[in-house]
Amino acid sequence: VGRADIPLPQPLGGCQVKGQVAHDILAGGAPVLRPAVQQRTVLVIDGDGGDFRAGGQECCQKGIAGGFFIAEMFLDNARDYVSLIRKHPSIGLYCGRNEGYPPAVLNAGLIETVNTLHSDIVYIPSSADDGVSGHGPYRAVEPSFYFENPTSKFHSERGMPAIMEYESLSRMLTSDHLWPTNDVWGQHDFTRTGAQGDTAFVGMVRRRFGEQAMESAETFAKYAQWVNYDGYRAMYEANNVGHKGLLIWMSHSAWPSLAWQTYDYWFRPTAACAAVKKACEPLHIQMNPATCQIEVVNASCGDQKNLTASVSVVNPNGEEVYSKTAQVSPAEDTTTQVIDIADVPDGLCIVTLKLTSADGKVLSQNQYFRNFRSGKDTGNYQALVGTKWLDNTLLKFD
Repeated sequence: VGRADIPLPQPLGGCQVKGQVAHDILAGGAPVLRPAVQQRTVLVIDGDGGDFRAGGQECCQKGIAGGFFIAEMFLDNARDYVSLIRKHPSIGLYCGRNEGYPPAVLNAGLIETVNTLHSDIVYIPSSADDGVSGHGPYRAVEPSFYFENPTSKFHSERGMPAIMEYESLSRMLTSDHLWPTNDVWGQHDFTRTGAQGDTAFVGMVRRRFGEQAMESAETFAKYAQWVNYDGYRAMYEANNVGHKGLLIWMSHSAWPSLAWQTYDYWFRPTAACAAVKKACEPLHIQMNPATCQIEVVNASCGDQKNLTASVSVVNPNGEEVYSKTAQVSPAEDTTTQVIDIADVPDGLCIVTLKLTSADGKVLSQNQYFRNFRSGKDTGNYQALVGTKWLDNTLLKFD
């Protein structure tokens, strides 16, 4: 067990394994380099040296519980596992592999397994294809991207970096690695390239709020919360349009991380958590940047009558420069366009949306920073720095 000096034969899928560095199980990809993963990878060889397998965190992430197996062993394990969990009340579907397709021999065996043991549940070979959509993106993109690139299917994985607040950041990193960003940040999933593409996130913080945001780890963590909020809110507000369903990668990080989370390793929420809660309100008002429409989302509140939707746009001096209202009676499980704002004036502003009942009760309220040019956001909010709009209260998203 754990013999790093034993060269192993070519496993299923054509990937070489040696020592404690595991390659992509099925795709033959680049080696796993993270020390934390290497330390958790264990090679096991049976008494006569005929069978081998690897287990560990990366194996599970690649969608193969337990790692490398010969086909018969793998399918025996799959049948045992389906038999074990098939009576669980929360099973929605079975996937053959994470973001890819199993080899044909395994896929055929998995289809047979599910058809035989749990035929009333759907099996799809890839977690991101066929009956669902997926494959990210996992980097920071403009909020409008999610609205302009809708999916016609349930989207099984999407995410972006999510910077923790400074209290957690300073707990995760020693003072000599706290600022500027460096390789230690990379070890905690803040990498310039790859799926995270954190160069885009840093550029977005700088473009939104200027060099003031880049002065220290503390200022970066503060201003990054708005990018967290705006991005994760847009993911779910875009999903409100087609109601196809969305899962974000991921819920809880296995160790202190700067990507793909709504709360951090110590369970402290980032602004992304507040954003998802806001976008997923049962009764919600939102701005669609692709259509320049204000929309009312009634996810699960029964048919509603005689509600009022309003939009108010103020400049950084607090002067209202634009406003509209409309009546709406949204049926349940609908998203209704209620106000066209294509004529909103150019300039930096704070957009406040409200949805109120007939007796004046506020049912939903939503706020955006925007810098409009011909109805589209430029993403430059730097003139808000130092104003009341960017004080600690707003950036904490309570």
